[in-house]
Amino acid sequence: MWTVAIRSKVCESKGCRQTVMRKTRQTLAKTIAAATTHAKKWEIALHGRNPPTAIERLAEDALTLHSLLEDPHAPSAHGKELPNWRENLKSRFADLLFPALLEDKTQVFFDLLNAMAHQRRLFRGQSKTEGAKKASGRRLRLALLSLTPDQLQSMRTLLQQLDSWQVEYHDESHVRRVMRELSVHLLRPGQRFVWLDANNHIVRELRVLRNGRVFCKPATLKNIRVNPILCVELGLRKTKLAEEPDK
Repeated sequence: MWTVAIRSKVCESKGCRQTVMRKTRQTLAKTIAAATTHAKKWEIALHGRNPPTAIERLAEDALTLHSLLEDPHAPSAHGKELPNWRENLKSRFADLLFPALLEDKTQVFFDLLNAMAHQRRLFRGQSKTEGAKKASGRRLRLALLSLTPDQLQSMRTLLQQLDSWQVEYHDESHVRRVMRELSVHLLRPGQRFVWLDANNHIVRELRVLRNGRVFCKPATLKNIRVNPILCVELGLRKTKLAEEPDK
């Protein structure tokens, strides 16, 4: 994908400002790095593209519904729901396209045509396959974005985890460069992480002290069998920032 960046600069010989159009390539790595949140970066790295838009989801669901309507061996349970799915698709089509028709936004219709063409290519198996180099870079970024606080305690621990996942990389400097690109950092003094269960109860805690030591508060006997479902980063308590954890 290519994007056009418009910049203006002063021409010294003519003494005037000129507009310069520069064509830049929007790679997957740049798309991941430009995402605003960690979750969005992870989702793009997982699928290898931006999350589908409402127009793209509409075209995908339309092709799925068309396949069900044309299938003579469709399950009877689907047959009962087909009228509801058809009405839902009509409603979404009207919500997305009718405002664009009123406001003379033709780009929405071109987006729909492109999405329909993309779905046809996928259905016929004509989609472009991911190259080995692109797949390797995407898997490395996905792995770095999937690391837990325990795996970010040191660079040695991080590299060992990448090796266990069989993620390809050139050397440590390559991994550090991609980490800077993704804003993924090793644990730093002052960070605190807690693991929560389904009832938002803390079942585990990890803190990084001022001297860089990692203090991990294990689960108690009461919640040791509870599986945490969420890890949240918090700030250390401001009342006391001791070199050693509270006893």
